[in-house]
Amino acid sequence: MIDPLTMQAVQLDISYKYIDGGAINANAKLSNGEAVCFKFRGDL
Repeated sequence: MIDPLTMQAVQLDISYKYIDGGAINANAKLSNGEAVCFKFRGDL
């Protein structure tokens, strides 16, 4: 778990690419070191 009261910084990684039909394929990850709090993968 990422606790904003005890952690000074977190890392947000985002990658995306345009795919057929005008959609966007996106991947995102919110982490602190090796601890991953949130992951997202999908087409928008």
